[in-house]
Amino acid sequence: MKGFLKFIMSLAGLALIAIGAAALFFGSRGETYLKAQGEQRLSQAFDAPATINRVRIHLYEPVVVFEDVRLGNPQGFPEGEAVCFGRIRARYDMHSLGLQMPDLDYIQVEGVSIHVQSALDRGANVQRLLDNAERGKQEADVKADVVVAHQLRGEEAEVFSLNQPDTPFKAQAFTMSEVAFNAREIPQALAAMLIRTYTGQPAPASKPAVEEDKTATPAPASPMKSQPQELQPILGEGAPLE
Repeated sequence: MKGFLKFIMSLAGLALIAIGAAALFFGSRGETYLKAQGEQRLSQAFDAPATINRVRIHLYEPVVVFEDVRLGNPQGFPEGEAVCFGRIRARYDMHSLGLQMPDLDYIQVEGVSIHVQSALDRGANVQRLLDNAERGKQEADVKADVVVAHQLRGEEAEVFSLNQPDTPFKAQAFTMSEVAFNAREIPQALAAMLIRTYTGQPAPASKPAVEEDKTATPAPASPMKSQPQELQPILGEGAPLE
């Protein structure tokens, strides 16, 4: 009997080791894949260099963390960093894990810095990034999967101006509820939304529907409504670039 129990315990131990090894293997493969896909989609969407320092998948809780996400200046501006997201943490909704495209319980964004540069003949680098993303946006697909973040939380950010590089503007923290993303465009859509929110830029006007739906609920006002008055001078400085 004791020998049989030892045999069972040995099998259980081997099974745990195998599960741990498989989790480590698929976790590392998943992290490498998400890093490469994220960099590619951001770079293509904004037509600018994009890097992600590290992606971490927490296998024992449904959380994915993107660390040190950087978006460079677009063409026509000096080489350098335009936007940096220190950490983006996304947690899946446990109640929706059985779905083909599960929802997100929350997205938490920390350590954001935006470096605004502008020129009379080129406008602002941040606006150019947003224009590039909007120009390259895929046509709406009614069959595309939609991912809903029940909560999007952004901590206070620093917005640097070329004329005042040592005294950044403090963009206040914000929280949004029930934010929907096209599953094929989450990295670029999230980045563009964050840039617009922190710099107070209005969202692009959506294309009018063929028939207006009078029963639709109006979209809630942006939580950053008070910021455009303070940030518009930054984006429209027109200062010569060195």
